[in-house]
Amino acid sequence: MADDFTTGLGLRLRRGQTTPIPASETTYVDVARMKSLRIPNIEKEFVEEEVLDQVGALVASGGQKAQDCEFGLVFDAGIAQHLALIADAQATTANARRWWQIVLPNGTSYPISFQGEIMSFTWDDADRKKMIAAKVMIKVNGAAAYGS
Repeated sequence: MADDFTTGLGLRLRRGQTTPIPASETTYVDVARMKSLRIPNIEKEFVEEEVLDQVGALVASGGQKAQDCEFGLVFDAGIAQHLALIADAQATTANARRWWQIVLPNGTSYPISFQGEIMSFTWDDADRKKMIAAKVMIKVNGAAAYGS
């Protein structure tokens, strides 16, 4: 019996256009040479309050908690998208927020789309035995859309 699971091999992160262009009209370009990716989680905010007239607490849920999407990449200055990531990290204008899309490798075309802004571009320590690499952290703005 074969295992029914999906590995990260083939997982893609795609960089889209800056907002306010709608996600449906955005064109995406793959970010090459990714070596790791933390997919944004789904986690709701909630308020819990103890009350005197019942045993259990009252719980009210709200919107989703703020999330990050962090990825590592083997850097190559010859890849235009890598240079664009640095420019995104340096941007201080309102149009620094853009669309991003994660495409899972299981062949189901199940994208995870979100708006976000690069908050950090951090170089890994370099030495003569390692490739030049970096970690990039995107602050997700609002809730991610799953499957659309």
